[in-house]
Amino acid sequence: MSKSDGEFCKPFLVADIGGTNSRLGYAENGLVDRDSIKRYLNCEFSCFEDIVRKFRSDFGNIELEGCCVAVAGPVEPRRASLTNIDWTIEVDSLSNAAECGTAMIINDLTAIGFGLNMAESRDVHLVCGRTEPHLPSCIPSGKQLVVNVGTGFNTALVISTSSGPIVSDAECGRVTLPVRSELEHDLKLEIERLNGYAGIEDALSGRGVKAIHNWICRLNPTASPQSRTEHDSGFLKTVEWEKTGRILTGILGTVVGDLALHHLPNDGIYLVGGVVRGLAPHLLEFGFESAFRRKGDYSEFMRRFSVSVVTDDYLALKGCAASALAAE
Repeated sequence: MSKSDGEFCKPFLVADIGGTNSRLGYAENGLVDRDSIKRYLNCEFSCFEDIVRKFRSDFGNIELEGCCVAVAGPVEPRRASLTNIDWTIEVDSLSNAAECGTAMIINDLTAIGFGLNMAESRDVHLVCGRTEPHLPSCIPSGKQLVVNVGTGFNTALVISTSSGPIVSDAECGRVTLPVRSELEHDLKLEIERLNGYAGIEDALSGRGVKAIHNWICRLNPTASPQSRTEHDSGFLKTVEWEKTGRILTGILGTVVGDLALHHLPNDGIYLVGGVVRGLAPHLLEFGFESAFRRKGDYSEFMRRFSVSVVTDDYLALKGCAASALAAE
């Protein structure tokens, strides 16, 4: 592969740093090499730069053109602090660890936004709404909304233009948790008692799943909390887990419906993240569509928005590859 005749094109290192895991891989010409992708547990490393060094060592320390890293947290010029792990990453330390001259840091939802139209159709599963083809690649005025429910909660708005997508980042996880029932009001009071503030991420996240389930179990003295993982879809295995799933789904439907009215994403809403994958088999049964459309006289208006679950784990890496290519 070459930039020009006789000039070898070196790969980019791309990475997606979540609150629990980091995924790293190599990309060339905007495409990720799936065989190069490796996952590392963040808790086994003192900083992300050590993960970069380990990854490079695992692949023979090949020479890089540069690197692009997606982080779960707000990005400042030349640095970023992760929301769910006590790490700060700077461009200089990143380029030193990767031994490359060019280093980029972008928000993880921004990266997913850039990678969204690279998702394969088999990884996009319609939940409700219109049934036209998803992920249009050539709609100059289209808007798509990405909603991540995983270790944390956040969104990104993707605006298609003739020169490529524009991705608007956000920090929606800290928005106040909405309430639509007495049960949700009691849950919000419980979260405020524990945290001092009840944000969306305190319910719609991995830790939110655990907190809601523990709260439900405390309301039933005969029940005992049981462990599960974000990717587990066992929301029907006990009465308490089913109640947890229904509460999560109701809140998710309300929040996503509110976001749809804020942004009017005419080209679809795309749900990503481990918690969403666990809920996906039960979203309709647990009342997602009714909560999403519960907007009074705008109930019928809400039908125009399609909502899909995207199960492609590598969207952020694909987005990093696209961003790196655009920056060259």
